Amino acid sequence: MGIKSVSPIKACNKAFYSKDEKNSKDSFYNKLKKTINTNEDENILEEINSEPTEDKEEDLLLYRVLKKDGFKLKGHSFSWVRENCNLVIFPPITAPGHLRKQFKDYISTLNLKDKEKNDIGFSIVAQYALYIKENPKETMKAYSNEAMSKLILNLLEYNEKYKKRTDKLSIIRYENTRLVLNRLLDYINTKH
Repeated sequence: MGIKSVSPIKACNKAFYSKDEKNSKDSFYNKLKKTINTNEDENILEEINSEPTEDKEEDLLLYRVLKKDGFKLKGHSFSWVRENCNLVIFPPITAPGHLRKQFKDYISTLNLKDKEKNDIGFSIVAQYALYIKENPKETMKAYSNEAMSKLILNLLEYNEKYKKRTDKLSIIRYENTRLVLNRLLDYINTKH
C-alpha cells in the first residue's frame, strides 16, 4: 500500500465559528458553497452537507486538504475518495469527523509544549502506519466502532514498549499516548 503525504494545514476556527452563524445550517451550506466552487465537486458538497452535524466541519477541512494537495475528486463520492486515497492519518480517514476532531482536541489539551504535542500526534500516526504495514487486512476501508476499538487496543499494546525506557522523551510519549488513546477509546465506547 502506498502512503501519500499531504501538507500540514492549520484549522481556521474563525472561519467556522463566527458568533452570528454558529448553529445555522444555511451558514454551513454557504461555507461549503464557497469552498466547493466548481460543478465537478457538487456531489461532494451534497454528501458533506447531508452528514450528521457533528461530522461536517471536520470533513470540510479534510476536503480542503485533499483538494489542495491534488487528489482527483472528479466523478467520485467523498466516501469513495476517503476509502481509496491511501492517505494514512489517525484516526483513519474513514473515521467520522467527530472522532477525528475528538482526537485533535485530546492532543491539544495535553499539558505539554506544542512541539511535544506534535510529537505525540506524529508518534501515534507512525504507530498506525506501521500497524497497517504489518497487518494490511486491518486497514479500515469502512469504519466501525468495533474495528476502531480493536485498532486502539493494538496501538496501546504497541505503546507499551516505551514503558520500559527511562529517557524523559520516551516517558512523556508513553504516558501521553496512553492517555490520548484511552480517552479516545472511552469516547467511542460511550458515544455509541
